[in-house]
Amino acid sequence: YEEGTWTPTDASGAGLSFTINAATYTRIGRIVIANTYLVFPSTANTASVSIGGLPFAPLSSNRGFSPFMATTDATTGLYGYTSSTSSSAAFYKTTDNTAVTNATLSGKYLIFTVMYQTS
Repeated sequence: YEEGTWTPTDASGAGLSFTINAATYTRIGRIVIANTYLVFPSTANTASVSIGGLPFAPLSSNRGFSPFMATTDATTGLYGYTSSTSSSAAFYKTTDNTAVTNATLSGKYLIFTVMYQTS
């Protein structure tokens, strides 16, 4: 059993710096629960949102797929999944399953909790 904090990073390649209001995790055995509340900077960047820096690498044998729900004050519902190859989380619109861009979340908050397996 372990608890701690982690630092979400921009894994989209846009070099964004987030305002992090909370980023904590709990690890019980090989199960990790990471909670995050951050705010995107103002940006027109159209790269797909990808949050890196997960506290532990997702297990590669789960094919990098640990789905989760997210909330934001943007006008779209979000869901996401983890990537075992980059220790990151990707986000998609619930309305049409397209990737959410950094510009969509420009100046908006993003809150998500992801639970995944690690080695």
